[in-house]
Amino acid sequence: MALTGLSPTRRTPGIVREFVFGAGISSGVSSDRPVLIFGNKTSAGSETTNTIGAPIASDEDCVLRFGRKSEARLLYRQFVAINPEARVYIIAPPESGSGTAATIDITFTTTSTAATTGVVTILGQDITFPITNAQTATQIGEACRDAINAFSDGSLPLTASASSGVVTLTTANVGVRQDYVLARVRAYIVAPTSIVTTTVSVGALTNGTNEDDFSTAITTAALSEYTYQISPKFSTSAPTATDNGVGEHIAMIRDQALPINGKSQMVVFGLVGTQAQSSTVATDSDANSVYAFFFASKNSDWTPGMIAAHLCGVMRSQQMADPAANLAGYQALSGG
Repeated sequence: MALTGLSPTRRTPGIVREFVFGAGISSGVSSDRPVLIFGNKTSAGSETTNTIGAPIASDEDCVLRFGRKSEARLLYRQFVAINPEARVYIIAPPESGSGTAATIDITFTTTSTAATTGVVTILGQDITFPITNAQTATQIGEACRDAINAFSDGSLPLTASASSGVVTLTTANVGVRQDYVLARVRAYIVAPTSIVTTTVSVGALTNGTNEDDFSTAITTAALSEYTYQISPKFSTSAPTATDNGVGEHIAMIRDQALPINGKSQMVVFGLVGTQAQSSTVATDSDANSVYAFFFASKNSDWTPGMIAAHLCGVMRSQQMADPAANLAGYQALSGG
């Protein structure tokens, strides 16, 4: 066998090794790096909760298995918009059996006296609809409802209903995490009231109730190896290793990284609290880990899960090109 730098006529007995740099998978890390997304499904999806099935084949496959308006699909679309070539799995922890959805009202008043446009912003996306001259508040509300329900092929994680000029938005999933689907809803009429007389206002948020439990889903994920794990869970206070969410997920990742298990994995979270709250979470002993990544965005139009999915997409994309890449100086300009 010919070795670089060694004459083929050399006859001295011995053990000789040749090191060839840059010839294998970079840094010894798998070139696949699969992704696992945690997120609630809706009843329209066929997937069994707390199980990890085949990789998601397409957006249509995600709709069939988890539901068009589900949190799971919302996070999937957010991730693949940045990193479409990844092999992505989804596990759907069940919603709280006693949980309720979040709701918010958009109220239109007074018949319009001119043609103009109405705009409602949900999850950072502007939804427009026409307002015609002499259109009543009830009719304007119905036009707004129809535009919201039809937006992006009906993919918003909520449903709009209308009655007497009041449009009610109700999240597709239940629980406290759904508050952030509606927390930054805004609405306005393009023309001033001096021209159209119609007004619009957004009411107070009615919070979703009862947190879901990710413990079984986290235990299920520990049975395999997924390099990147995206969680919609968030916290505004110090997590713990038994909190059914942030701290417990990090504890599992840490445990699986021990030599006895030897798995190379990380988990990504989004934070939406104040700077002080985010610092409390990220620096707590149950969260301060090289395997956990927190991305904070105060007053964001996006949910914590959307923030995590977006930044995980950026992270994976960069690290596939350069395993040492990080997000120092990166700014998510869209979404707050």
